[in-house]
Amino acid sequence: MNGSNPYEAPRSGRSDGDRLRPRMGRRLLAAVGVFLLNLPLAASVTARESGGDAWIGVLPALVVLGLLGVGLCAISEQVGMTLLLGGTGIALFQVVPILHGIAGWIALWVTFAAGITPRPGQVTTWPAGFCISLVAGILLIKLAIGLGVLLQVLTPPRWQGIMTRVIR
Repeated sequence: MNGSNPYEAPRSGRSDGDRLRPRMGRRLLAAVGVFLLNLPLAASVTARESGGDAWIGVLPALVVLGLLGVGLCAISEQVGMTLLLGGTGIALFQVVPILHGIAGWIALWVTFAAGITPRPGQVTTWPAGFCISLVAGILLIKLAIGLGVLLQVLTPPRWQGIMTRVIR
């Protein structure tokens, strides 16, 4: 209060940037958590189905997908909340991996159509592992965003407040 206006709020020593840091940190930590929740099925299928040097390509693709998810959560609070909500739903779908299977099947055919694999399903080289992992992961991120939007539309606002308070 500067004395000229008695109704003016007192000034704080904190800036807006200080108030946003904890929110951003929790959201990015939640993004890493959701990414790790989605890894078990991908790792088990990759270990079972790939051969040769495919793992050399899978690991960089997972790093790219993780950074993409964290980057999307860092863009804005609304995009981050949508992705986290949908990503949690996609992680729950690992129990019945229909969506993951469809995304993997599409990724196999994209890799074959691009000429990276000689036959569909033959994942033995690092470019094939990279391409299949990246395409399947991007498809699942798109599904997560769509599911997050759908869940935000269908759930009552009071339920959305619970997730927002946990992440913020």
